[in-house]
Amino acid sequence: MRQAVAARRALSESVLAELRPSYPLLDQYKDWAVVNTEKVQWGDLDAFNHVNNCVFLRYFENARFQMIEEMSKEYDAGWSEGKGASVIMADNYVRYRSPLYHPDEIATVVRAEDAREADMYIAFKILSKQQNKVVAEGRGRLVSFDYGKGCKVPFPTAVLDAIRNMQGSDFEVSTEQ
Repeated sequence: MRQAVAARRALSESVLAELRPSYPLLDQYKDWAVVNTEKVQWGDLDAFNHVNNCVFLRYFENARFQMIEEMSKEYDAGWSEGKGASVIMADNYVRYRSPLYHPDEIATVVRAEDAREADMYIAFKILSKQQNKVVAEGRGRLVSFDYGKGCKVPFPTAVLDAIRNMQGSDFEVSTEQ
């Protein structure tokens, strides 16, 4: 199983200072919750010698899981392990902006957006170190799901509070469904 090189909580000035030499664009995403950095692997390439389109979803997944692990530090109850009430991915969207090649390193930033009682959208951007630009962006919908009962449930207040703590006060939950 591949491991992320590093995951960080909200992009504080110390995190930005550490990563800025490699990823100057990160300053634009300092209000995002998590940044996950990793190396592009040779096995990520397809027959056209660029990263295969499905691999971008794995990069998103790695960053999303880092966000879930960070939230679980403040609210656990098995949430990061898919026990009881947790989350399930309902859909994904990817916009490919530029091919990604090997060798390279990427930084994937993620943040929660458009939250409602039992689901929320999360946004992703993948930044290439070599190209110094966003090579892909995406959005996914997470649903709060009780694996024991097999149904959708409201997000625990503590989970929403953990996201607020990670991203700042601009994270809000809508009452609309």
